[in-house]
Amino acid sequence: MKKIPHILLGAGALIGIGLMTTANATPNITSPYALCVYKGNTTFSSALTGAEATCYLTLVAKASCTADGSGNHHFHVVAAGAVPGEDATCSAIATGGFPWGGDMTAAGGIVGGQIDTGHNPLGLPSVGSFNPGPFVWDVSALGIVTGITGNNPTASPCTGGNQVPQTISVASGGALNFGGVASFDTLGPNHLSLRSCVLQ
Repeated sequence: MKKIPHILLGAGALIGIGLMTTANATPNITSPYALCVYKGNTTFSSALTGAEATCYLTLVAKASCTADGSGNHHFHVVAAGAVPGEDATCSAIATGGFPWGGDMTAAGGIVGGQIDTGHNPLGLPSVGSFNPGPFVWDVSALGIVTGITGNNPTASPCTGGNQVPQTISVASGGALNFGGVASFDTLGPNHLSLRSCVLQ
């Protein structure tokens, strides 16, 4: 696939894009919650636009301290930002449409092995590219990301004994595991590693 130029977006700038209430799941996560930051190398390839990139990705997630009736904890990815990793062609890929949503078991597993990046009520794209120009937004991906595993659980800052994963891995297995239109994988050995997790 064609590799394209890149616009770099930081996680801090992206938080303002959309801390929106979801229409089909838990509303905005309120205190107390664990605010966790994960970082690691990832690859993204869109069958729709030809966008392809290997990037060092930062994810910021809010995980509710309150369990639902199944004992799971809802979480939102509220920001995601990429910078060039080993591949300097990590470019023109932008993220938005927050929050992305999912559920975590008390033991730090990802329920169903998936995150819904189409969790917001407006149906905004979660990943897109500014190719062929800075004012042309091509939708690259939206919807469910599958193949997600939470690994090496550690204690959450929430009270109650629940845990969060120290690493999150995503494996497409060569399939279009991102909304059926793109593939997304984390890269070992570290995948997406927990850098901080604090009670809010």
